[in-house]
Amino acid sequence: MTDSTNSSRRQFMAGALMAAAGLTVAPHTIWAATPVSAAFDHKAMLDCLCDIVIPATDTPGAKGVNASAFVMKAAEHALKGAQKSDVDTFAVALKNYAGADFLSFKAERQFSLIEKLDAQVYDRAASASLPPALMLWQKIKSLILVAYYTSEVGASKELKYLLIPGQFKPDVPLSEEPKAWSNDWTGVKYE
Repeated sequence: MTDSTNSSRRQFMAGALMAAAGLTVAPHTIWAATPVSAAFDHKAMLDCLCDIVIPATDTPGAKGVNASAFVMKAAEHALKGAQKSDVDTFAVALKNYAGADFLSFKAERQFSLIEKLDAQVYDRAASASLPPALMLWQKIKSLILVAYYTSEVGASKELKYLLIPGQFKPDVPLSEEPKAWSNDWTGVKYE
């Protein structure tokens, strides 16, 4: 047998085993094999929020790496203090905040609503007047960021990776397209 035949068989067997276990794998994620709760009612809303927080550029955005599935799974496991019901609670609060179904608006209106909410949530004076359910935006946004930057795309294509940081250089030239650095310490506090 050729190597390509063996590779095809391994891929087929891995796919068959995953399908038998009820697992799906989204492209570009290192955590996508985790099944998501069947009660994932707000995937479209989360996908929209993911697209607003980290839109696609020359690399896939948060929606493209299926960050919404991670957000739901992370909430089920109380990552960053989130609760399983937080997404549902936030969805209702967002509908009330928007005055209509958030998904019924055009993309520009969705962006401006989230931009306004984001500014209010992170402003101490303005956040005091917001309902607690809207304050869940901090957790949801944080989980979207964790999801994206722990995905293969976020960790290896958006960030530069250096396992062991080199020496300190206080005066380095800036490049035209700077990238932030990623290393294994990023995920230590989430273990």
